[in-house]
Amino acid sequence: DDGHFILVRGRMEIETRNNVVTPTSGWRIQAWYERGVSDDVAPVTLPVDVRSPIPTFRNYTFNRIWFDARKYARINAISRVNLRLLGGGWIAGDPLPVQRRLSLGGPDILSGYRFRSQTCAPAGFADAAQTALCDRMLAAQAEIRFRFRLPLREKLASQEWLLLERLIGRDYADIVLFGDMGKAWLTGDGPGRIPNSRLPVLREFSYDAGIGLDIDGLAVYLATPVGRAWDPRLTLRLLRRF
Repeated sequence: DDGHFILVRGRMEIETRNNVVTPTSGWRIQAWYERGVSDDVAPVTLPVDVRSPIPTFRNYTFNRIWFDARKYARINAISRVNLRLLGGGWIAGDPLPVQRRLSLGGPDILSGYRFRSQTCAPAGFADAAQTALCDRMLAAQAEIRFRFRLPLREKLASQEWLLLERLIGRDYADIVLFGDMGKAWLTGDGPGRIPNSRLPVLREFSYDAGIGLDIDGLAVYLATPVGRAWDPRLTLRLLRRF
């Protein structure tokens, strides 16, 4: 949506992790509050199933929140459990602009599903860009990591090991068992919407599970939806999941 626009953001953060790169204990909690105001909008036309028309005859104002809470804990010398809860979206005011709308699906959250598998697009709405159209989103992630030493130094010749060490730079790796759940939705009254005062019930969420090999951020993961047909997806990452 075009026009003169002011976005005011407030942020809160709590950081108690023992290591910001490879944490094994502590919390990281972040929260944002956004308030957008404009007196000159040229709204993008969206289906009325997604949002009511943005007002052009008065100041346009919306309010949005976002939170991301992560907990890291050591089980024993070789295993750790990590948990994450995140979500947010519209909380008050006029409908959200296209740029602040949400979706779910893809490598970061719900990696067992295709990119933006949840966009809240109504039936028959064609958009090659797969634009995010949801008002709110809620997701949770859990993983158990098992640390082990890579038995490569003893298996390889010295020159081969030096070359591999330059590429991966580590002697240790993690086997990661993980599961995710998430839901993105339109809020309000009407068919296909969830009332403003309610969260989705558990049966409305999508779930996935998988396994991965993580060498301090350089990782490969295999995930598939839970409760649906076997449909595995492979993800390569250069950063930890969270």
